[in-house]
Amino acid sequence: MTDIANRWIRDPHASPTSVQEKRTIDILRKIQLATKKLTGSAGYKLCRWNEVRSLIQCGAG
Repeated sequence: MTDIANRWIRDPHASPTSVQEKRTIDILRKIQLATKKLTGSAGYKLCRWNEVRSLIQCGAG
């Protein structure tokens, strides 16, 4: 996990290269999905942000 974290520090758009890094990313995504109902969490804030963006895009079209 430290390999991908260090690479993200240098390049925020870096992609996972090894199988272990891909599994790590998958786990992080699952954690984020699990926390989207937990008020104040990063997953919750991202969910609300996406909801607002969606409403803005629907209104702009």
